[in-house]
Parts: sequence; C-alpha cells; structure tokens
Amino acid sequence: MIVLLTPAVPQLYTPLRKHAHALLGLEAELHIICLKKQGLPWPAWTNCHFYGAGTFPARSPIGFLSLMYMNTRLLFKLKPDVIEAVDPPSLIPAAIYRIFHPCILGYFSMEWFTQTAALTHKPLHRYFWKILETWAVKKCEFAFTVNGTLARILGQYWQPVPVYTVRNLTFLDKSHLQTGPVPTSKATLPKDNPRLNLQKVCRTTNPVYIYHGVFENGRGLLQILSAFAHFPHLHLALVGYGPLEHEVIRQASNLPNAHYLGVYSTDELELLLPQAWAGFVYIEPFAPSQRNSLPGKLFDCVQAGIPIIGSPLPEIESHIHTYNLGTVTADFSQNSLLQAIRYMEDPQKRLEHITALQTAKTELCWEKEERLLCEPFQKVQSLYGSKKYRKPQRHL
Repeated sequence: MIVLLTPAVPQLYTPLRKHAHALLGLEAELHIICLKKQGLPWPAWTNCHFYGAGTFPARSPIGFLSLMYMNTRLLFKLKPDVIEAVDPPSLIPAAIYRIFHPCILGYFSMEWFTQTAALTHKPLHRYFWKILETWAVKKCEFAFTVNGTLARILGQYWQPVPVYTVRNLTFLDKSHLQTGPVPTSKATLPKDNPRLNLQKVCRTTNPVYIYHGVFENGRGLLQILSAFAHFPHLHLALVGYGPLEHEVIRQASNLPNAHYLGVYSTDELELLLPQAWAGFVYIEPFAPSQRNSLPGKLFDCVQAGIPIIGSPLPEIESHIHTYNLGTVTADFSQNSLLQAIRYMEDPQKRLEHITALQTAKTELCWEKEERLLCEPFQKVQSLYGSKKYRKPQRHL
C-alpha cells in the first residue's frame, strides 16, 4: 500500500494531484491523508482514497500538533509499506510510524522549512522544527526538493540521506485528468460560468495581470498592489488566501483596477490563468528559503502560456532567462517593478515571450518530471527484493 501524506487540501494545492498521478504509476491504488476544507467534497480521482487528518487551515501550534497526531493515527490504521511525506507536519508522523513498521519513506520538502519568512523572528520555533525535521529525515531512504540549489543546501544538512530535485512543474496534456465538476473545455468557459471569465469578473476589457497563490509576507503582494496605482488603465486580479488576506482586500478595495477574486481550485485556475495578460512570480528575499525558491506558480504560468514578471532571485531569474518566459526586475525597488510592468505593456515584446512559451511548455511539463519522483521509490523497492509494482492506467 502507498500513502501520500500532505498538510494540504487536494483542490487547493497544485502539487498534490501531480504527485498522486506519479505514485499511481507504482501501484494500482493510492491512499491520501490530507486536510479537508469545510463544504468542499473530496475530488473524484480514480483509484485514490482520501482520509481527513484535520480541517483547513491548520496554522496554529495546536493545529499542527493535532494534524500530526491524526496523521500518526491514520498511518498505524492503514499500515502502508510505501510513504511519501510532504513537509514536516507529514514527515514527523511518518518517521514515528517507520520506527514500528518497516516501510519505504521518501520526504518531499517544498521549501527550506526552518528558514522561511514565517520563522525568521521565532528562533525557538525554528530550533524546534529543525531538531524534529532533521531527526525525521534520518529515518528516510531519500528526500526531494523543488530545485537544484535547495537540493545542494539540504543535502549538506541531511547527509547521508540523498536529496533529489523534482521541480513543481505543471501538466502539459490535461485530457487524461478526471477533474470532477469543473469543466476542462475552454469552449464552455464564458457561457457556463461567469466566475471563470477573467475580464467579466474584473469588469473590464483592458489587460488583466494576475497574482495567484498564498497571501503572505515575502511574495511582493502589497508592493504589486501599490504599483497598479500608477497604471489605472491596467487591471490586477488577486487569487488566493492566507495571513495577509484582510490587508489585501482592504488595499484592493481602494483601487478601482484591483480585484480580489478569492479562492479558486486548481481546476478553475487552469481555465482562468490563460486569459491573463501576464502573471507575477515576485518572491522577496525575506529569508534563505525565499532567496532560493522556485515557485510552482512559475510553471502554472508557463502551461497557461502567459508571460511572467519575476523577481531577481537565482532560480526564478535563471528559468525566465533560459526559456525567455518574460522579464525580471532589476532589483526589489518599486521603480524596477514599475519598469517591468511598462515593459510587459509592449504587445510586440509580449508576443515574443508568448512564442517562446509555446516551446517551453513541452520542456517544462510534469509528464517529463514525474519519473524523477518515481525512480528513487522503484530503486529502493527493487533493493528490498519484494513485489514489483504494476503500472496500471492512471486517471486523475
């Protein structure tokens, strides 16, 4: 039995469906332990069984402890022999389980967890999570993270556990995905659901730029909002949730060209993003994790075919320049951000990036990347000498 353990809601967390798709290439059925959002049914993914370990969101210390307790209980109930644990709240219960039940345990760290902006001014919290994460990683056969820079850094801390790079790319061909009630045909978009028509929901025919993701410090949200006060003819759509949500809503309400759209599922985003003029991937270097990040939203924009305005962080800048995906600000000043937005106004320059994006789509897709997630599990499985995994037809 394979279990995918994650502190996220399936419909709101883009990597979950991709990792589930990859793991279903190893075994016919997958058991997913995750968070549940009130009022949101489990997604209809074929051969996937869902178990709620808590209610979204789980941000407080008590929420995290409760989540880890429920994860541990469910693991001992299911008794899996293969586990992928995503981030420390999932890893620690999996490591405890592995002490009592031999299994193959792989850890996926979406960021440098102990060096995030949220823990920058909390040395005791950071020390607590560092001790727990390091102890738990030592129980793993291998670990993964989202880019080569982080893999090298974490590999030094977690020796001798190997750390592999698996970027958070997006599906190229979505025709094989079973997505439940949300339509996947763009032909049905405007008339079937006005909420999924970007210009209609923003009440404009002018270009609409988009930010999608978590509303929290270190993502340039408030700086982006203030920049659009200088461009009354351009519009900004804000899609997501998080600690800064109330402040984002307040500031957006003061700008006639800024629109808070709320939470959209990953399926809805696949329909909404391609309608945007450009997307923001503007991470600020508030902490070491952010400085070395490569957000999945960059690859969402690639598969949506929209140019990117990115911040000058090594991994982000490298990908944007290598594939000509858009423009990168000269620095983190407001003036540089304004210049980048003006640059993207040029239809000819934007067309050059859109042309390059059509090529980049076929290179930067999950269909090519997911084998990097599966291979370590397959290698360890063969070393253990137990049953071979089948490769059934996968439908998510």
